[in-house]
Formats: sequence, C-alpha cells, structure tokens
Amino acid sequence: MFDKGDFSLYFNCHKHFCLDFFFKSSTRLAEFYVSLVVVLLLFFYRISYGIFYLLNAAVISVIVNFLKHQIFKAPRPALYFKPYFDLDPVHGVSLLQQYSFPSGHSTFAFGSMLVLAIAIKNKWVSIICFILALSTAISRIYLLEHFYEDIYAGAILGVIITTVNYSWTKNWLQESNRPWLQYSLFHQLFKKEKY
Repeated sequence: MFDKGDFSLYFNCHKHFCLDFFFKSSTRLAEFYVSLVVVLLLFFYRISYGIFYLLNAAVISVIVNFLKHQIFKAPRPALYFKPYFDLDPVHGVSLLQQYSFPSGHSTFAFGSMLVLAIAIKNKWVSIICFILALSTAISRIYLLEHFYEDIYAGAILGVIITTVNYSWTKNWLQESNRPWLQYSLFHQLFKKEKY
C-alpha cells in the first residue's frame, strides 16, 4: 500500500527538464486562457455546447472551492512534508501550502474534456480528451501541488458533475423552440436574412 506522499516524492526524485516543460504546459490546460479558447471554439461549433461549457465550469468552480475551503482544508505536499525535509520544486513553480483536496485542476480538466467529448462525439477525439485530462491531473503531482488522492477525487468529481449537469440540461439545450442553440455562432453572425 502506498503512503499519501509516495507518488509526490517519486516524481520529485525523478525530475527531468523535458518532463518539467511538459507538465508545466499540461497544468495550463485547466487554466483561464485555455478555457477561454475552448469555450469560444465551442460557441463557434454550436451555441448550446458553449453555454453548457460555461454552466459546467461555474458549477465545478463552486463545488470544488466549497469542498476545498469549507470541508476538507487539507495541506498540500509543501506543507505536509515541511516537518521532514524540503522539497525541490520545478523551476518557476511556487508551491502552494493549503487547500489540496480535491484538485481543482483535475476536476476542471476532466469536466471540460468530457464536455468536448460530448460535443464532438468522435472516438478519437474522446481518447485525446482523456489523455489531455489525465496529463493535467498527473502534472499536479509532478509539480508538487497535489497528492494522488487529490487528483483521483478531482477526476471522479469532474466526471460526475459534468454527467449530472448534462443530464439536467440536455433537453433544455436541444428544445425545438430554441433552434438558434443548435447553430454555430458563426452561422448566427453571418446568416443571410430572407426578404
């Protein structure tokens, strides 16, 4: 059986500059600017999926922040290991101390990649989305920001929240009295008016 910090320590002892670059980039997949690009692409693909992405992101943010700050208040690896030894963080990464469980990056990555998989409905796109979400989650351990249990819980939470949100909203987003939701934003902006 693994201890809470085993994966974090393993990655900390086996760093490589290529992995540093890869995981610093991967962790950004769950941050604001990448999300902004994704939501704009979804709006241009189909307005209903852009709306769903924003709604899902808001629900994930509220739930994760409530769990992290009000329920669990768990220390991150930097604080957890502080009494024993100093960690060697990846260059350019400042280690946070508190609010480790669940991982917000993992929750958001799995939730947002599931929205993309639902929207595009292609097996290969779904596989790529899973790999991207998984690399984001693993990056949080590699960068010493989270423990394995944080990213595991975050991944499950992201999938559950997105699945529940989609089941509650899919009928509204596909109703026939709102046909504009099924169009792309590009279509709505540049459609020719019939006279």
